[in-house]
Amino acid sequence: MYQITPTNYGFKVRSSGSFSADEVLRLRRDLLHAIEKRGGPFSLVIDSRTLVLPTGEIRDQFFDLHAAVWRAGCIRVAFVIMSPVAKHQVRQMHFSAAPEGNDRVIEAAVIENWEEVATAWVTDAVEPPAFTVDQVDVVR
Repeated sequence: MYQITPTNYGFKVRSSGSFSADEVLRLRRDLLHAIEKRGGPFSLVIDSRTLVLPTGEIRDQFFDLHAAVWRAGCIRVAFVIMSPVAKHQVRQMHFSAAPEGNDRVIEAAVIENWEEVATAWVTDAVEPPAFTVDQVDVVR
């Protein structure tokens, strides 16, 4: 399940549960349509705290969606995660799509005010206090 909410910086995308291939395609269609409708540069906060980590084809579709978002004019992305395993997937996605290291990972289990921290990254490039995808092994 997903929810796309317009914000002053772009969009907040909440992803939860497990995704089928069709649902990832719907998310892609809906998000890219919202981006096109909004126009201009934008940033994303992706709240995936309750997402069941995808594998195989579904994971690859998420990677493709991430690349499409960057091609559509994205400036910064903040991924909000709970699972330590998610760090690895975000790192893979980052290296396949994000230009110049503009993805950041916010570990909600460690950072209580994760939403404030994520918003500070996408609006003002304030580095999160935990770790980034370039420093995945540096925790807290």
